[in-house]
Amino acid sequence: MTEEKLQQVIEKIGLPSITKFTLRSFGVLKKELKKIRSQGYAVDDQEMRLGVFRIASPVFDQDGKIIACLGVAGLLSG
Repeated sequence: MTEEKLQQVIEKIGLPSITKFTLRSFGVLKKELKKIRSQGYAVDDQEMRLGVFRIASPVFDQDGKIIACLGVAGLLSG
């Protein structure tokens, strides 16, 4: 998705605060997306649900096209 399209979507639906860790600004989200693209995986550290940590990565075919996503979630202790 282009940055312009992303901004249009955010302007339409906003960035709802789900937990106190949810990303709440377009600037912070852009930085996080840049980091995700660079490292090749995404991390959700209680952004969607308190006490849950998730990590996900795309799966590519031989042509470099994303064909699936692999993700793992786990409960955080204490």
